[in-house]
Amino acid sequence: QLNVGQMELGVRRLVTGGPPVPNITVAWEQLQLAEPQPPLMILLAGHGEVSVALALAFVPAEPSFQPVVRGLEVSKVVQRYDSRSMSAAGPPVFAVGLGEIVTVTVQVTSDDDLDSLLIEDWLPAGL
Repeated sequence: QLNVGQMELGVRRLVTGGPPVPNITVAWEQLQLAEPQPPLMILLAGHGEVSVALALAFVPAEPSFQPVVRGLEVSKVVQRYDSRSMSAAGPPVFAVGLGEIVTVTVQVTSDDDLDSLLIEDWLPAGL
């Protein structure tokens, strides 16, 4: 049985060697959470071993426009190309004219030693 506070979210019967147990999916709006938020409780009865996995899929109410680092930091800079110096020139640009040549720099930073890492930098349409 899966409960949030006093609200029962679902009941499943587990049988050794039986078919996989269907997921319990609940929309956030259905939870009717109070403050403080009640605990998530998994109640089991019987004998044996059980494994439980919980997942939360959501879209943040307020998206963050600040960089987020979770192990790898990836940055991409687009600059105008200077044919005389044969390198990037000037500050980063966010729009370029048709046919204009630019330099794209992708920098990957990690505190850990990495191997077998693949970075793909797809070009947007029109660039």
